[in-house]
Amino acid sequence: WSNNILHTFGDLIFLGNINLGYLAIPVTAFATVGSINAVNMLDGVDGLLGSTALIQFTFLAYLARQSNFIASYTMISLLIAILLAYLIFNFTLRKNAARIFMGDAGSMFIGFCLTWFFINLTQQDKTTVDPVTMLWIFAIPLFDTTWLLIKRTLQRTNPLTPGRDHLHHLLKLAGASDITITIVVSILTLLLGMIGIIALNSKIDQSIQFLSFILLFIIYCFVINFSWQRFAEGLPSNLDKII
Repeated sequence: WSNNILHTFGDLIFLGNINLGYLAIPVTAFATVGSINAVNMLDGVDGLLGSTALIQFTFLAYLARQSNFIASYTMISLLIAILLAYLIFNFTLRKNAARIFMGDAGSMFIGFCLTWFFINLTQQDKTTVDPVTMLWIFAIPLFDTTWLLIKRTLQRTNPLTPGRDHLHHLLKLAGASDITITIVVSILTLLLGMIGIIALNSKIDQSIQFLSFILLFIIYCFVINFSWQRFAEGLPSNLDKII
């Protein structure tokens, strides 16, 4: 169990490792619930969550193998095989509709597994993985959810209510098809994850990585806010029908 409790965030602000101490268990619980919900919110287009999760688990498998965590590597590999089978039945073998429906149970299970290995691979004694690396791998659902929490709070609406203001809704409003949305978000997930892996292998300072991540999130917020104003202008009454 000690390997699956978030004891440290690493060195994020040039002041040394941020150790959680007695806050470790409540912070772990909060991070787990938050990550599960972030993944669940991404499941709005057929194949989107499966594709992005496949990329994320592939990165995790690489990191587990690099750290010689064989048990974790084996379990992640099994999850990759399951996702591959799921995607085959939802893309290459389908005619008119997907043959497997993931649902909330599937998306939340994926979110839990991602969080489990995010913590497991960064909190073991002999790990070679920095906690900040997981932020890059998990960037898309984290950006999407955090932006919505901020936006809805500023608008004085309940940030936890379901809505049609996620990234995939914006892309659909812009005219993208479901497959295009899946490809675009998957490519973004791949690129951001690669940044994290390259930064880790290049031994770039964790604090520099974290500040770069925050800067990228700020840019994301400005771009998304501008895009919503651009595409959703004049369409509030029929927005649900469009997306």
